[in-house]
Amino acid sequence: MSFALITTAEGKFFSNGYDLAWASASGVFLDRSKLMSSKLRSLVADLISLPMPTIAAISGHCSAAAAIIALSHDYVLMRNDRGFIYMPELDIGIKIPDWWFVALIRSKIGAPRSQRELMLRAAKLTAHDALNWGIIDSAHNSTGGDCEGGHPIRRGVWLGGNGMDTCTLRYGCAC
Repeated sequence: MSFALITTAEGKFFSNGYDLAWASASGVFLDRSKLMSSKLRSLVADLISLPMPTIAAISGHCSAAAAIIALSHDYVLMRNDRGFIYMPELDIGIKIPDWWFVALIRSKIGAPRSQRELMLRAAKLTAHDALNWGIIDSAHNSTGGDCEGGHPIRRGVWLGGNGMDTCTLRYGCAC
C-alpha cells in the first residue's frame, strides 16, 4: 500500500507563519525567534525527506513561514476562491530569518522573476497569480470547506491515478 501526506488547514487561514506576538511578549524576541526558526528548519527537513509524496493543500491565507512550509512539500495546490500566498517580511520590517529560507525558495521556484515577485516585492499572490508565476502546481475550485472532499487528490487520481491512500495533516490534529 502506498501513502501520501496532505497538509491543509480549516477556515480562512492555512497559516500566518511565526507567532510574532508570542516571540515579542516576554522581551526575548531574538531567543524565541531563533527557537521558531530552528523548529521550522527541522520541520522543513522532515517534509523534504519524507519517503512518500507530500501535498500542501493551501485552503486560505498562507503567509511568511507558512509559505516556506507549503513550498517544502512535493506539490502545492491552492484554492481559487480564497486566500493568497505571501512573504510579508519586507512589509513588516524584518529580514528573512535564515539563508536556508532563500535556498529553499530558489530550489522550489525556478524562475528568478517569480522569486523576486514573492520575496522582494512582498506580493500577495492569489492562486491564479501563483500558478502563472510557477509558485504553485495547481489551483482548484472547492465546493466544500477545504481543498479535499471530492477533490482528485483525495482519491489518489492527482498522483497518477494509482489509488494512493492519503493521510491528511491538519494544524493541531493528528493524522
